[in-house]
Amino acid sequence: MSDNFTKAIAIINDAIMKRMQKVVVPRSRLVVLFLIYLSKQGFIDSFFIQNDFTCLVFFRFVNNGCLLKKIVRISKPSQRIYLSYNDLKLKKKWQQLHHGVLSTSKGLICADDAYLTVKTGGELLVDILV
Repeated sequence: MSDNFTKAIAIINDAIMKRMQKVVVPRSRLVVLFLIYLSKQGFIDSFFIQNDFTCLVFFRFVNNGCLLKKIVRISKPSQRIYLSYNDLKLKKKWQQLHHGVLSTSKGLICADDAYLTVKTGGELLVDILV
């Protein structure tokens, strides 16, 4: 786990398993963009940037359980996974995803939005299990 994004996902997954209400994750530009995405989609309640190095994340709970079940990292520093618009159009590589998140030139968006509205491809970062 060399990059902050992978560390943040591991910390979030551990906190979900332990049913913690909040957690501190390392901060980077990609982590902040991902937390903004999670907040806009309603997967987390909120997050705050504490300092130059950390962010505080508050989870959303439904029926005494966290709304998020797990975040799976798909594209890794050692093996990047890219989906073109044609791949999204044919649904051959991403149809088994629950809520895939793409990093595009338009920002972080879900795979469905990339195909339907933005009409662009990108790097498949994570799959969010709800």
